[in-house]
Amino acid sequence: MLNIFPPMKIHLTWLVMLISGLLSAQVQLVPITTGLSNLVDIASAGDERIFLVQKNGLILISDSSGTLNPTPFLDIRSRVYSTTLEPGLLSLAFPPDFKQSGVFYVYYNQLNTNDNLISRFRISANPDVADTSSEQIIINVSSTATHLGGDMAFGKDNYLYIGLGDGGGEGDPSNHAQDSTLFLGKFLRLDVSDLNLAGYHVPPTNPFHGSAYRDEIWSVGFRNPWRWSFDRLAGLVVERIGR
Repeated sequence: MLNIFPPMKIHLTWLVMLISGLLSAQVQLVPITTGLSNLVDIASAGDERIFLVQKNGLILISDSSGTLNPTPFLDIRSRVYSTTLEPGLLSLAFPPDFKQSGVFYVYYNQLNTNDNLISRFRISANPDVADTSSEQIIINVSSTATHLGGDMAFGKDNYLYIGLGDGGGEGDPSNHAQDSTLFLGKFLRLDVSDLNLAGYHVPPTNPFHGSAYRDEIWSVGFRNPWRWSFDRLAGLVVERIGR
C-alpha cells in the first residue's frame, strides 16, 4: 500500500482541520430565565427539575424551558451570611436515594458567625418545597470571610465529598491546609446515609483513618476548592477548580 503522507502528518492534518472547524463554528448563547440574583450553583435531583442556588439563601426550581416556580424550594435567607464577596449559600447536593429519602444537603455560611455549615434538610408534603424546620447540622467548621471552599457532591461510592478552603491569607500563612487537626484546606468524605444519626459516620476506607490527621479527611493541601468535579476516568480522583 502506498502511503502518500506519513501517519503523523495525517494526524496533524486532521487536527488542523478539526481546530479550524471549531474556530469557524457559530456559538450562540440563549438565556432561558431571568430574575436570578448571584446564581452560584445548579443541581439536579434526577428528574426534569432544575434547582438554582442563589448566594443570598434562596433555592428556586425551574423547568427546562426556564419557567420558575413562584414558591422557592428553600428559603434560608435569615440564616445565611452573604453580605460580602465570598460567603453565602454556596452549594446543593442530592444523595443518590433522594427519591426515597427526601433529604438533601446544603453548604452555607452561618449568619453572625460565618461558620461553614453542612446541613441536611427534608422536603415537605409538597415535593417542590423543603421543610425549613427540618434542618440538621451535619458539620460545622469555623472559618474566616475568605477562602471558604463551598462545593460538595456525592461520589460513585455514595459518600458525601466536601471541599473546604484554607480560611484565607495569601500563601496560607497559618498553614491551615497542612494542619492535621483542622478541616480547613481539606476534602472530607462522609457517610451520611444513616438518617437516624444527627451527624455522620466516617468511612473506614478513608485514607487518613487512624492517623495523625482527622479521620474525616480525604485529601489535604487545598487553597480554595470553590468548584470541582470527579475525574470521569479515574473515578474518585478530585479535580480542583478554585477561585
